[in-house]
Amino acid sequence: MVSGSMVSDKPIFVQILLGTTGGCADQLSPREDYFLHPITVMKEKGYIPEVWTLEKGAPGNCRGARIRRFSSALFLVLNLLSNKKVKLIHAHLRPYLPSLLSGLLNKKCVLTPHTYMLGSSWLIKKFSLMLMKQFDRIIALTPHERQIYLDNGITSNKVRLIPHPIDWDFFSKAHLEPTEKIRKRYNIYDNEFVITTVANFRRIKNLETMLSAFQKFLYYNKKSKFIVVGKNQLQNKKYSEQGNSRGYALGINSIVKQLGDKVIFTGGIGYRQVRKILAISDIYVNNSDLEAMCLSVYEAASAGVPLCLSKIGSFTSVFGDMALYSEPRDEKGLLKNFLKYFENPVLRNKSGNKLSRFAKKWDYPLVMKDLKVLYKELTD
Repeated sequence: MVSGSMVSDKPIFVQILLGTTGGCADQLSPREDYFLHPITVMKEKGYIPEVWTLEKGAPGNCRGARIRRFSSALFLVLNLLSNKKVKLIHAHLRPYLPSLLSGLLNKKCVLTPHTYMLGSSWLIKKFSLMLMKQFDRIIALTPHERQIYLDNGITSNKVRLIPHPIDWDFFSKAHLEPTEKIRKRYNIYDNEFVITTVANFRRIKNLETMLSAFQKFLYYNKKSKFIVVGKNQLQNKKYSEQGNSRGYALGINSIVKQLGDKVIFTGGIGYRQVRKILAISDIYVNNSDLEAMCLSVYEAASAGVPLCLSKIGSFTSVFGDMALYSEPRDEKGLLKNFLKYFENPVLRNKSGNKLSRFAKKWDYPLVMKDLKVLYKELTD
């Protein structure tokens, strides 16, 4: 079964997505909506953009592209194969079967894996690499991801380093935000030291480690607040790594009760509110086990907020000595970095200024130029 077909003589550009609701306009700046950018570029080139997915739902529109929904991966791929108007495919998410299979077709095809993990087992890794090598181009989001592909035999001419763009112009102006209202809203005083993390939280984000480190940080400075921005995804079963998260969630709840009003949960908020939070933040922290890129880290960097990051390749290969690192789930190491920034305002100021200038490399206009070049290579 298929829905949402479209009749036209123009060539068709297809994006294959797991779902059609991610990156909604109120959560991300339109300049950071990385599913929208390919649609924008290909519309300018005279293509009709469509989004193809296995997600159930009514026919509709996704970011200006017609949605076509299919009942199975096989049916989706067969339609790609038979539709002669489809001239370019951009598939997203390596573990998503329709995306992986689309590289086997005799059509120009781009893959953005959105993860540098090649598989949960030796067999899946070999299968993934075999299929990935069939794509004309693979987009790596960080130097670390690109190197993994090269080390595993994917040729350098296929792998392009094109990160998700950041709305640097917007977030770099965080220092201009009036802070009185946001402080009043969350009951944060001017003399309080604020540590912030931003993510839709699931197990790999290691929120428990961050809260535990902050709990010990309070021994050194009681006038502190920890802000958690994002939705609670601990019970979301679509994330395979969650396992039984009930016990993990209970552990977090126990720490939260002990912290009382020292920890603030904002829930999911839009990017304009995120900038207001960053404007009153002294440190930004991410302690994830893995990240493909993590837009919120780059937003914080753009805003000039010093970074405490997990020591993983997707961060160290980008920020180098401009951030402080600790191993994922290393509570003592993270506490040490909190204290290093807290005790050295000069370091915080120097790091923040350097990060903001550095993050301009990911600004929307610059990244869009690279994306246009990639599509031009495959369509002209």
